[in-house]
Amino acid sequence: MAMTLAIAVPSGVKVFNWLGTMIGGRISLKVPMKYAIAFISTFFFAGATGVFQAAIPVDYLFHDTYWVVGHLHLMLLGASTQAIFAALYFYFPYMTGRRYSERWGNIQFVITEVGIYLLFIMMLDLGLQGMPRRWYTYPIQYATPNLLASISGFLIGIGVLMMMLNLVFSWLRGPIVTGDPWP
Repeated sequence: MAMTLAIAVPSGVKVFNWLGTMIGGRISLKVPMKYAIAFISTFFFAGATGVFQAAIPVDYLFHDTYWVVGHLHLMLLGASTQAIFAALYFYFPYMTGRRYSERWGNIQFVITEVGIYLLFIMMLDLGLQGMPRRWYTYPIQYATPNLLASISGFLIGIGVLMMMLNLVFSWLRGPIVTGDPWP
């Protein structure tokens, strides 16, 4: 419990720092900024599930359930990939001298975000229902949320594939960028 709170308090400060950095800035809702905002909201949501779990009675109930799996992977996979995608889209024009397709970037953003949130909300829901972790099979009452989680994993994969295709095709044939790509 003490370790969870020792992580949560500085992380909460980081969220306010990131939001404070955006205040007064000229925000353009291009794909990199959408991913940056999604990162902040996912980081906050994943952190809140950790703070919730820091309470000893809650931790006692959820420790060996899918709640822990959902919380950890929402932070590790959900938040970190959003930050990586934001950086890839932001630095792409600087690295290649070409602009990516904003339209395909937005489509990929929506598909990936739906996949990320559906996957990890299903894991958190399975934990709330009491599905144990570390089991190779599960009772039938957990079938529907597991199916939705599997489908959403494929959505994430489709989104990542779309991003890779967008960046490769844009690198080969995208509009050439001159000067600062983010005026």
